[in-house]
Amino acid sequence: MSASSSPKPKGVSVQRSHRMLGFVLRPMSTAHSVSGRVLIIDDEPSLCRLLMRCLRQRHEVCAVSGGEEAIRLLLADPHYDVILCDVMMPVGAEEVYRTVTSIHPNLAERFVFLSGAAFAPEARAFLDGLPNLRIDKPFDVNELVHLVGELVEERSQSRT
Repeated sequence: MSASSSPKPKGVSVQRSHRMLGFVLRPMSTAHSVSGRVLIIDDEPSLCRLLMRCLRQRHEVCAVSGGEEAIRLLLADPHYDVILCDVMMPVGAEEVYRTVTSIHPNLAERFVFLSGAAFAPEARAFLDGLPNLRIDKPFDVNELVHLVGELVEERSQSRT
């Protein structure tokens, strides 16, 4: 998916480019929307909780707080429609992306990278070499929820 053809809600800055929290939230309601499976990979527990609370209105959501858990989870269960992955973690986005997509290449386009304004030049080079969406922190959560809905719907239509 290219950044130019992807949905870009107003206000969300979208650019190219270790332990499980312990629960999966099922969607509360799927009326009038396409429901999907969303994985959140971020080492900020408060952000994971916020995103889970917001996204579970329409989607099944799972969150992990680090790259190692994300790798184990995705290698065992690659059936996610959207993967929101923080860039800067001890086991970072590049290692997660490269490890998982080497075994499940179809997951490559499902990664959306979440990044703070400042990160290492290596991480910037990695993201710049990918066509995936990148969302800069801080972001408007409602607009991110809308973007995830658009991506899930796009994936659903591509399966039919």
